[in-house]
Amino acid sequence: MDDFDERHVHSGRLMIGAAIMVLGVGSLLVRLNVLWHWILAVYFPLFLVVFGVTRIVWPSRPGREAGGMWIALAGGLLLFDRLDIMKMGESWPLVVIMAGLTLVFKALGWLPDGEEWREDRHNRREVGL
Repeated sequence: MDDFDERHVHSGRLMIGAAIMVLGVGSLLVRLNVLWHWILAVYFPLFLVVFGVTRIVWPSRPGREAGGMWIALAGGLLLFDRLDIMKMGESWPLVVIMAGLTLVFKALGWLPDGEEWREDRHNRREVGL
């Protein structure tokens, strides 16, 4: 069995479906007075962190892992701001560090860049896939 016989998981649909279910469960718990609505407001950025991590683990195509890192970083910074750990105005060095890490990872080949994806796409067209 090769990679083409395996079932492909559509991470975007998976995350949207999971987010809708979590939102429904959270709303139900608020209606049943088990969970308070302010907890949902404070921890809402966790959805961005989880979505970003799933984009890293299951990218839609090679090279999309970096987008997941940025989404997870944005969610983490929003969460830090909501929890009064680090305000948004103080977090700009983390964005600079993430930009540098992205460039270093791509240079080392740990993250595929757009050129590799385009070559793979071109090769698949030649083979007829």
